[in-house]
Amino acid sequence: MNLFKQFQETQKCEELLINLQNFNQIKDKEILIEDNQENNSNKQKEVIQIDSQQKQLEQQLMIDKQIELKLIDDSNQQSYYCVAIVFNNTGQIMISCNIKEIQIWNFEQGRLKLINSYQEHKEAVTCLIYSKMRNNFISGSDDNTIICWQQINQKDWKCSQPFKQHNQTVNCLMLNKQEDQLISGGCDQFIKVWNVDFIKNELNFQYSLDQHSNQVHSFSFNQSETVFVSCGYTHFIIWEKGIQGKWEFKYRKDVSDYGRKIYLINDQQLLWVTFLKNIDDIFVFEIQNGVFEQNINKTIKLTKNNECDDNLYFPIIHNKDKNIILVRHKHHIYLIRQLNNGTFNIIVSLNCSNNEINGTMTNNGQYLVFWDNKYKKYKSYEILHK
Repeated sequence: MNLFKQFQETQKCEELLINLQNFNQIKDKEILIEDNQENNSNKQKEVIQIDSQQKQLEQQLMIDKQIELKLIDDSNQQSYYCVAIVFNNTGQIMISCNIKEIQIWNFEQGRLKLINSYQEHKEAVTCLIYSKMRNNFISGSDDNTIICWQQINQKDWKCSQPFKQHNQTVNCLMLNKQEDQLISGGCDQFIKVWNVDFIKNELNFQYSLDQHSNQVHSFSFNQSETVFVSCGYTHFIIWEKGIQGKWEFKYRKDVSDYGRKIYLINDQQLLWVTFLKNIDDIFVFEIQNGVFEQNINKTIKLTKNNECDDNLYFPIIHNKDKNIILVRHKHHIYLIRQLNNGTFNIIVSLNCSNNEINGTMTNNGQYLVFWDNKYKKYKSYEILHK
């Protein structure tokens, strides 16, 4: 603050801070400070971000906001099963599946229009992931294969050959931020690591990770992608990037109640979504002495429902900017928010009256879309922040 007061425009900056404290719109600002170094004849500019107070205020703003789900479109019927939906980075293209058929949709202001479909997989499509850099996506299937897809014009896509390293269903896919590595998990208990080339629209298999004793159902990177966690129904495994950049087994953690979905919120916390019909909780694990341990005081209590097990599909989606965590558990879709004290609060839930509801959220956190098996149709909701 002493450095801050040396500027001629101190008063304007002080007004900015007052506005921030009044919870007006917050924008990151940078202050360039000229620092004269005795041993350096040239002036160097050091960028100092007045970030910590802003982050706290932004978090408080998001925590205080209420959320409402507004139905936009439920006009698209589909008789057959859809277990995976993904969006491109802008939220204008949606990919879904109709059993083994890949469907391409235009998505505009919450409304869907089918523009093309392809049938390259021999069995049902089970998972999808879309590039955030290019108009490419990847599909996994019950036929044990993975296929890469590349857009060639407004409505047409070309597919790669099927890539097969799993010997059972491919359950989940994950891309790193650089999008040169794909990780796949399967019913065969293996995790496969691939090199990705989206320009050539192809994968190159690298190696397998084989420490799981059950099917691999989901996984999640930490923010810096030095660690990832994988869910194996009765346990999870922490993998760490080694010196050569190769993923290495770090430790396995058994969990008291079965789960199929896991997510690393940050380096200190992960969520484990319980699976069996007699329990309706999301467990919170936190780092203690270098190992993730369950914190029972932070367990997220969900709506009681002993009618069914939770469904494998519909992965956890976390929009960090808006502090929204999207979780489907049994009959309900939940939007959850992390509070400043590290606990979690359910801000809105949607009862779909069946557990065969599979979908996702757009990358900007504006729309929720899912296929509902009870009504055999796609439904899109706008996520309104009040």
